[in-house]
Amino acid sequence: MTIVPLITVLIPCHSTEYLRAALDSIAIQTLDKDQFEVLVIADRVEPAAVEELILNAEFGFRVLRSPNPGIVAALNFGLRNTSAELIARMDEDDLMTSRRLEIQKKFLDANPDYA
Repeated sequence: MTIVPLITVLIPCHSTEYLRAALDSIAIQTLDKDQFEVLVIADRVEPAAVEELILNAEFGFRVLRSPNPGIVAALNFGLRNTSAELIARMDEDDLMTSRRLEIQKKFLDANPDYA
């Protein structure tokens, strides 16, 4: 039985140059690690290169190869490959503050009319 995380952090990735820092910022999230996963869509980069960076992660992750080039195709592919209730969008060179997912989840819980 597969457990579907509440949140998928969706990252299209065409270079691993800054990805390590992005993943490190995800690793320090205050939200429970079982409530989210990271889905990296490899676009113009080998999935194995991404997996090496995530290998010892304390959060759930998946790496999928985008069947078509480009960020829009990668994002749409990622959206089709998750069942999470919420999507947290992030680029490979972005950094999260440690409470980003916790704060956004609390806001959405308190404001059900927002999406």
